[in-house]
Amino acid sequence: MPTGLIVSKLVTTVILLLSNVITMFLPNFVQLDEARFYKDMDSLTIFENTLDEPIPQTEIFQLVEAHFRAPLADGKTVKKALIMGWDGSRCDGLANIDPQNERSGVYKLLNNGGKAYIGYCGGVPYPAANTQATSTAPGWASILTGEWADVHGITDNGIIKTLDTLTIQTRLAQEGLVNKATFFTLWSGHFNETNGTYAAEIQYCKENNLPVDFELIEDDGVDFNIQQRTLKEIRDPNGADLIFSIFEIGDHTGHNYKFGNYNPFYRAAMQINDTHLYGLLKAVESRSTYDTEDWLIVVTNDHGGADYDHGGASIMERTTYIISNQEIDFLTACFNRSAFF
Repeated sequence: MPTGLIVSKLVTTVILLLSNVITMFLPNFVQLDEARFYKDMDSLTIFENTLDEPIPQTEIFQLVEAHFRAPLADGKTVKKALIMGWDGSRCDGLANIDPQNERSGVYKLLNNGGKAYIGYCGGVPYPAANTQATSTAPGWASILTGEWADVHGITDNGIIKTLDTLTIQTRLAQEGLVNKATFFTLWSGHFNETNGTYAAEIQYCKENNLPVDFELIEDDGVDFNIQQRTLKEIRDPNGADLIFSIFEIGDHTGHNYKFGNYNPFYRAAMQINDTHLYGLLKAVESRSTYDTEDWLIVVTNDHGGADYDHGGASIMERTTYIISNQEIDFLTACFNRSAFF
């Protein structure tokens, strides 16, 4: 087993054990409220924008598409991208990541020229009424298609997306702009044949021999399996040009122990996300062909949460984030935002 993975497992185990000990002395978690959310958001100085000017999560599609369509810079031979999804990991949860930690994935990105942006899900920014649930399927569908539910049709979980709007993976594969694209997930609701969001698109890719790998990974509860699968893809010299993986520990922890920073389990989950990200970034940099590759890195979430759930219209559920090594055209993003009013 690689040394980095052993260290990652040890760090994760220690964090979870400490959280268990703390929880023993906190039999009743404090109810999440907006005051705590705003306080923790105010403590974060990493963002290029404010809560009053959030960027639509659909902008990620534009960022990825622009990356693969742009001409290669001198000395670069191929475009690559890693999109790491942190399901249900709230925006204010980033306050739990230590900027002084030399093994922080988030701060490794930011300290090397990356940018962080406040985003939103739900179709329109808070406090306007949702046009789609702040749930897993609508959130990732908007990120991957660049559209809201009025176009892609996924207003909530359990709806099969039509082929009228294809994911960025399928579009790029169809145009030959990537050698292969992946969709790694732990949640069967994305892929199952009866009501999986991408059931029709999976069949479409099979019928047209498109190199898109829709892969359901066994859920071990702390995202080690999907971490290993993603690392394997990154390390493969012939691995996918576009790698998309959804990590679930934030969402699992929120549903089981409550979302938000009052909960030591949830704080630990954010730190585990960050540790996994660091491992992926180091794997990217360790590729023998790294110097001739043009990599886009994106970290984002599909939605937040409140109490034990999500799907509603609170700011804790609606606020998202986009962290990337490439800058977002803020003026264009703001224009895209205004188009929904």
